[in-house]
Amino acid sequence: MIHLSHRHKIQLGWHPSRIKCFFQIAFGIIQSRSVQLQRIAAHFQDETSLGGRIQRMQRLELEAKWL
Repeated sequence: MIHLSHRHKIQLGWHPSRIKCFFQIAFGIIQSRSVQLQRIAAHFQDETSLGGRIQRMQRLELEAKWL
């Protein structure tokens, strides 16, 4: 995952925390087999609240319309 995140930082020019969120969303979709934000957020590997995770995903989606 470190190699992938480094490669995306170069290509997208994103901040490392945004890249981490992007990969957590991708892995959350795969693990939950769903596109519902609550189910994806439940698979994040951090200590933040479920509501905070959902807000982070929504902010990333607003900034990157192609997600």
